[in-house]
Amino acid sequence: MTDIPIEQMTVSEMLRRQAERQPDAPLILHRDEELSYGTCVTRSMQLAEGLARWGVRAGSHVALMLDNSPEYVLTLLALNRLGAISIPINTAARGELLRYFIVDADTTHMLVQDVHRAVVDDALADAPPLPVCVVPTRGVAGAASAGPVWGDLLSDGQVRASAALNHLPLGWEPWLILYTSGTTGPSKGNVCPNAHSMSIARLQARRMDLDPADRMYTFLPLFHGNALNYSTLTAIWGGAAIALEKRFSASNFWSDVHAYKATQFNAMMIVTSVLEKLEPTELERDNPLRLAMMVPPPRNRRELEDRWGLKIFAQYALSEAVPIALLDPGDAYDKPRTSGKVANDAIDVRIVDEHDIELPAGTPGEVVLRPRQPWSIFSGYYGKPEATASAFRNLWFHTGDRAYIDAEGYLYFVDRVKDAIRRRGENISAFEIETILQKHPGISEIAAVPAPSEMGEDEVAIFVVRKDETLSEAEIVSYAIDHMAYFMVPRFVLFVDSMPKTPSQKVQKNGLRERAQTAAKTMWDREAAGIRVTRFSAQQRASPDPVGG
Repeated sequence: MTDIPIEQMTVSEMLRRQAERQPDAPLILHRDEELSYGTCVTRSMQLAEGLARWGVRAGSHVALMLDNSPEYVLTLLALNRLGAISIPINTAARGELLRYFIVDADTTHMLVQDVHRAVVDDALADAPPLPVCVVPTRGVAGAASAGPVWGDLLSDGQVRASAALNHLPLGWEPWLILYTSGTTGPSKGNVCPNAHSMSIARLQARRMDLDPADRMYTFLPLFHGNALNYSTLTAIWGGAAIALEKRFSASNFWSDVHAYKATQFNAMMIVTSVLEKLEPTELERDNPLRLAMMVPPPRNRRELEDRWGLKIFAQYALSEAVPIALLDPGDAYDKPRTSGKVANDAIDVRIVDEHDIELPAGTPGEVVLRPRQPWSIFSGYYGKPEATASAFRNLWFHTGDRAYIDAEGYLYFVDRVKDAIRRRGENISAFEIETILQKHPGISEIAAVPAPSEMGEDEVAIFVVRKDETLSEAEIVSYAIDHMAYFMVPRFVLFVDSMPKTPSQKVQKNGLRERAQTAAKTMWDREAAGIRVTRFSAQQRASPDPVGG
């Protein structure tokens, strides 16, 4: 599709154009159901009218706590056509967190899957009444609803010239408030203009050379930007189909790929790892896939491409912007740690120090960016002007990520800025410590954070969930001495039963950092145990037995 004016860079306009071009081509595939582009336009318009009768208007804030389904996609399309703002909510949210999402976003209406209705009612027990529409789960008998159900909004199957449909959304208008996991504090809602999401879709469709023959398979949740922007909206831009499943199933993955005739899928690291460990089958060897987006890119990319008969591509991206670095199919096999090349006509990218001074190639610093094209990144954090101003200081958006760019323009992610540990003049990546120690057979999960040092700067503290209850602190230190630079070896160790997690299963490090502030009193101390580590050697190697309590 050729470039279009910014004001027409909207979800509903892209859908309309594709439906006009190929009305009978499939857009949504789900189990045995197939909805064409033309059908999706008709049903989303019917639904938009039903939502308008329910009181939804342009500018309304509508929260969605739904499982992946055709109803979810149609609801997003209908709300966009009305000019309303969708607020996808993680279906794992409960209690105070769920209430926070709903209240923080100034929600006016909510659509909720029947299986999640009880947790919504609990979270809002003492809140002002909120209009709620229930979306029944297919094949599950639901309880009676006090409010409308999704099907009621489509009751007569007609599309009329409703006044609510007189408003045409524009590219610079917000259509989405997307909450990202708050690992260092409360989650913030990213306000996303239409043109931001469609800029992502345009870029991805072009990278993949997407066309109507493609079928993009996703099991990732639509309440995250990956499935929403990088699969669903990308499919619409390219005129392709989106095949939806509720969740990843290792046992069903290859049969689903064949059933949907999928040509592309997106995967996070854990999915890639699971698929790699499966015993090869005939379904795997003879599959219809041609592309897979894997983030981060696997180190053995070429090997997996040969095994699965496809090409792997990747990127460094975040919810607030279009992709920052692109690793295209067939590129940079000789750079296994890169996230891709910084080459984007929509944004400028720099690596800067703590004073926002640009750093030379190869030097780690914070990734900052600014748009070259209007509305190609998010507009700010909803209801948080101070946080928005801080993030955009000196007129560059500060990502909070540390990385470096080599002389050829390839970006290498290091860690989050707040995950950086500075010990005796050395900048240490918590991510690298975790990656190394995670390979110890007795460690299930690990998180590294800074702890105060009596010498100034930081010491390395780690929180560990053990696979083997006999594993000692000293054994971990011994392993660290053998596998990492001397200055990275943890000083403080604490065994925990589990890690605090966000709903998207990221470790919430803010709480761990607070606990590490008293590390000298509350955590096992390598130096108190008499284990000193210097540049040249470990003067006393850790013994296999716990030392120093």
